[in-house]
Amino acid sequence: MNIKSSLETFSLLELLQLIGSGSKSGKLTIYTPSESQVPGKKSTYHLWFDKGRLVAVTVNSQNSDLIASIENRGWLKRRVIEKLENLCPTGVALGSHLKSMGVLKPEQLQLLFQIKLEQIYHLFENSSQVSDYQVTFLKIPDPSALPWMEMTGVRITARQVALLALRKVRRWDGITSLHPLPPQTSALEKLTIKPDFVLDPLELLIWKKADGITTIENIAKQLHQSLTNVQRSAFKLVVAGVLSEIPQSQVKIRASLAPKPLFPIAAINNTIASLGKQIETQPALGVSWLQSIVNFALLVILLVP
Repeated sequence: MNIKSSLETFSLLELLQLIGSGSKSGKLTIYTPSESQVPGKKSTYHLWFDKGRLVAVTVNSQNSDLIASIENRGWLKRRVIEKLENLCPTGVALGSHLKSMGVLKPEQLQLLFQIKLEQIYHLFENSSQVSDYQVTFLKIPDPSALPWMEMTGVRITARQVALLALRKVRRWDGITSLHPLPPQTSALEKLTIKPDFVLDPLELLIWKKADGITTIENIAKQLHQSLTNVQRSAFKLVVAGVLSEIPQSQVKIRASLAPKPLFPIAAINNTIASLGKQIETQPALGVSWLQSIVNFALLVILLVP
């Protein structure tokens, strides 16, 4: 199955959500105007996915790019890599093979994978420069179609790719023109008990505050952050699939249905403080007053939901 179109049909974020939610295997090819001065020349980016996870990135159909990256960093000689490559089993990523042979460490493979990701982040910020794209979904199983010799063995979900790309965005005009940020009157709700990837400090705070009732505006006030920063971080978490946006109409309904304590917390605190002062002024009655406090506390525990 092939899809050929331009970003007027789907944005890059929507494409990644489609691939991730459907656990698709295939290749997303993105064409952009070349940085060279040759008229009509395009740069081509290939993003390879296996069951909804990004496994490789190649640019302009470069072959042996992974081997070149390893050699350029002085980790292994090309002839050594090529000998080990010939021993790599069919359907095994070259990076995984080199790790199993003990010649590359997991940290080195993570770095190589991150370098490949850096090559595509600008596509999201400058999505207007993407002229067109093509998505080729592979038949499952069809392992021979994947570029095993360009794969580090590291893989992340398509939604994580989108999140990492959005973290790099400095100019949000291109993003918000296609995807409006969540309004300040909306609330946020968790979609998972715990994210399966690391959140940055602000993202983590917002995720903890997401209760389906507290509005984004109030979250910004509670965290002493600008509304725009919270909206952008909330948008990233929605794209990443760990939060969902709750519109204002539903927020009001949820707030009206939320259970309310029989005793306002402020009133309870004032009563306890008053009892404490009476104990100080009437030491002889301290025991009876202390018992009153205990009885009052038990009553609150029993009655407050």
